Amino acid sequence: MNYEDEIDIDAYEAIYGIDVEDITQEQYPLPKIVQDWVEEGTKFTYYNDFPVMMLYFVALGQVVKDFIRIPVGANTLDTRVHLAWFQTARTGKTAAWKFMKKVLEGTFAKLNGDTQSIAIQDYMQGRELDVFGTLAYTDASLVGTIRRNPMYNEDAARQAEEDGEAYDIEEFRHIKGGLEGNGIAHFDEFEHSGIFNPTKTKQEILAYFQTFMNGLDSESYKITKRLADFEYEMVCDCRRSMYATSYVPKSFVEIVATTGVLQRAFMFIREVDDETRRKIALMYIDNIGVKVETLMQTNAFEHALESIFQRVFAKWEQEGRNPHNVMTIPTEVADVIRQYYDWMKTDSEGLRPEVKSIAESFIQNLLNYSTILSVLIAVSNQRFTVNVNDAHCAGLIIRHSYSALTDWLNKTLRVQRQSALQTAKPDLFIEAYHECRKDNEGWANKKEIVEKVMEAGRLSRSQVYRRLEKMKDLLFDDMRVGRSVYLRAKEEHI
Repeated sequence: MNYEDEIDIDAYEAIYGIDVEDITQEQYPLPKIVQDWVEEGTKFTYYNDFPVMMLYFVALGQVVKDFIRIPVGANTLDTRVHLAWFQTARTGKTAAWKFMKKVLEGTFAKLNGDTQSIAIQDYMQGRELDVFGTLAYTDASLVGTIRRNPMYNEDAARQAEEDGEAYDIEEFRHIKGGLEGNGIAHFDEFEHSGIFNPTKTKQEILAYFQTFMNGLDSESYKITKRLADFEYEMVCDCRRSMYATSYVPKSFVEIVATTGVLQRAFMFIREVDDETRRKIALMYIDNIGVKVETLMQTNAFEHALESIFQRVFAKWEQEGRNPHNVMTIPTEVADVIRQYYDWMKTDSEGLRPEVKSIAESFIQNLLNYSTILSVLIAVSNQRFTVNVNDAHCAGLIIRHSYSALTDWLNKTLRVQRQSALQTAKPDLFIEAYHECRKDNEGWANKKEIVEKVMEAGRLSRSQVYRRLEKMKDLLFDDMRVGRSVYLRAKEEHI
């Protein structure tokens, strides 16, 4: 189905009896296990219901990733959810991780343990799930390194080869990095990862994040690195789900616009307003000295994730261990997903161009996550067939994420534009324009305007050109005639 095809919204609403603009969470509630997860998790992190909810899908997507593939034409999606949560410092991100980590450690211990069926125990050999976290964003810590094996003897190896015998000691040792394997890769203080300050030495780390978020159905998710000192290509087999948190770095907009790495993750971004921060502080004060006997009650969620794993594993075996046959997705589910795509596209039409170009770069990946979340919601509801309700429930999650992104971009880019204008002193340029000779249509020679600004502002030519570049589109229309450029003030500045 082509998402660009026209859809008869009236016919769709006649079938399902809904107005796509007024769909609410009350109409399409989250699965009971997710509601309970949010209720428990937000006892420890206040006013963070949405990101706490997404942590459930990060955990579940990792747990079932080997057993489910989602067909999208010739392509497939796996169920991993990579969450990047950017939010004002000191507003509960670390507290949310404490809850999440306890659930993960308990769940992974159960799935890796000897209480599972023999079939599951056999399957989990070499596929154990764990949690990896680091604040050291280096090649060695992430993807590993190679060391010469001190036990290797070159003469003995040569002699064994001449004698036609095996020499069992490897010349090199591959010391695996933390990304290797299965489970969750947790990146706290993600602002230090190098993504937001991509120096030459950090460029490869940016590529690592882009690579391991590729789909698991091909080898493209594996991180390969050839070390300069050895004729050896190292492979890091990272099948983890990413959970990254940070305050919003200053270079965030530039990185989003130029690298594409964050578009691969499910991103939630929010600047917490003063009133909410005040409420968080008051809730904290109210709880000082209060003991909560139900502190970190995670057993129910550990057992729920274990039960889902076992159920999906059994279905996978029933289907001949073919992950493409585990889930069924009827065509009407795609129709619902199309509705939320149409909503995002329509919403983006009202955005300023600089906001629209960034926001729309997230839409394709949000379509992927809409599909993935629909599947995970169905699985949470103990079904292997996705239905329309699941797709709407997922669509509401996507809509919330997209709205948060566009709201933040609108506010941030407006502030940046106003700051740039103030720094660039637009009045100097408008005054210079009015002093210049103009033709009957109001066009003035750009070079003459620059000369007048240099004189009035006591600025160098390069300074004037840099400032003009920042705000030219806001102040002037431009026209080239031969090698000369002419500017005309926009109507509001005439």
